[in-house]
Amino acid sequence: MRHNDFGADANWGNEMEAIAIWLAGTTASGVIQKTLWVIPVMQTIHILSIAMVLSSVVMIEFRVLGLTSSRTIEQTAHRFVPWIFGGVVVLALTGGVLNLKKDNEGDG
Repeated sequence: MRHNDFGADANWGNEMEAIAIWLAGTTASGVIQKTLWVIPVMQTIHILSIAMVLSSVVMIEFRVLGLTSSRTIEQTAHRFVPWIFGGVVVLALTGGVLNLKKDNEGDG
């Protein structure tokens, strides 16, 4: 990568700010900001999804380290990897909703 290529990253912040401003002006953002229960529910689901992903990773890691031996590594991965992927999808969705709440002033 050439040194001049790093200058392209300077525009990244401006583009992200423009996206944030656009999102703050959407109808969905207005509804989320006015509905008091949406943000706490999304935060709760988001935190539970983090716990789900981390728990699944820990269970696979326990098997890899040999701390459990009830199943093969392949069986353990087959059991927990769908939970990881599902959790990541939920994290992306709830994170998107939480970002819609943020207003132009940045007090989020």
